[in-house]
Amino acid sequence: MQYDTLKIVAEEKNDNGIAHTYKLWQQAGADPATRQIFYYSVIEQCIELLSGRLGQNLAGIPVIVSGMISSTIGMIDLPYKQAPVAIDGSDLETTTLAIGGSDNELIIVSGITTGDDIMRGEETKIVGCASYLGDNKEQLIIFIGTHPKHVTIQNKKVAGIKTYMTGEFFNLLTTQSILTSSIKQGGNFYQPENQHSFKKGRRRQSERQFITANFWG
Repeated sequence: MQYDTLKIVAEEKNDNGIAHTYKLWQQAGADPATRQIFYYSVIEQCIELLSGRLGQNLAGIPVIVSGMISSTIGMIDLPYKQAPVAIDGSDLETTTLAIGGSDNELIIVSGITTGDDIMRGEETKIVGCASYLGDNKEQLIIFIGTHPKHVTIQNKKVAGIKTYMTGEFFNLLTTQSILTSSIKQGGNFYQPENQHSFKKGRRRQSERQFITANFWG
């Protein structure tokens, strides 16, 4: 991202997430002494690819890292910040790491806990959205993914977190269950037929919630 314009000038995406990296580290011997160096080597590969795309040397530029990198299977295990937490990121927990021989210092952002739920990574997205949230006393932010998060904002602070396993279940059903052979990949979500199916499913779910609420009401 270019600082003066806040525009993304290059990006690198791949499937080498935290579970994949942790597995590779275990296969390499899982030596605690080399853990941070091993994880940094994965990040370094992405930096080199970005450097090539931009045609400029990125050595010396700090790298902000968030998500499961600060978990028990990550680069370093950091405690969660206890909610409420300001949405502008001013009181997030961060740790700076300088790996020996590396060209880029890492600024690792920890997650947030409410005591009964957690998130790692989404807190940085909230910071990015902070200027668009206005002055409403209470708001709800929904992050989609394998483990969707519904985050309650109260007076510009993260006050509540609710995790749903819908994406995880969907992935398991469509890739590992007996239903796999009878389901085909639907392509782009923005195709009209997929949009229609999504809205239909959402309406049916709303109807079930309404019936359940009245049944137990």
